[in-house]
Amino acid sequence: MAEKTNRQATGNVDKTFTMVDCFVDRCWDMLSLSIGSFAWSNDQIEQITKRYMDQRKTAIEEGSRVIGQIVKQIQTDQNHMRNMIKDTIKGTIDNTENPILYYWADLNKKVSELSVNKTNVA
Repeated sequence: MAEKTNRQATGNVDKTFTMVDCFVDRCWDMLSLSIGSFAWSNDQIEQITKRYMDQRKTAIEEGSRVIGQIVKQIQTDQNHMRNMIKDTIKGTIDNTENPILYYWADLNKKVSELSVNKTNVA
């Protein structure tokens, strides 16, 4: 009977060590899997951040280029508008009879005639 109990105890100890070995192996597997998952997540975050930075750089460059084009177009339009206004004003002045100019011309003519008449009378 003591032998039987001894064999059972030895069998139980062997089973216990087998279960503990299996448990430890599974713990190492889980730890290894967790570390791998962490490394994968870290790599994914790094790739996402790199893509974001590249897209941001591209957006800034594109924005600067578009703003430069807009500024050039505004300057061109402003010069065109200035020239149109100048031409309109010049055309208006050239095609308008200005009574003030005629008034001064007539006044100068009358003063000259009076001067000539005064000289003839004297």
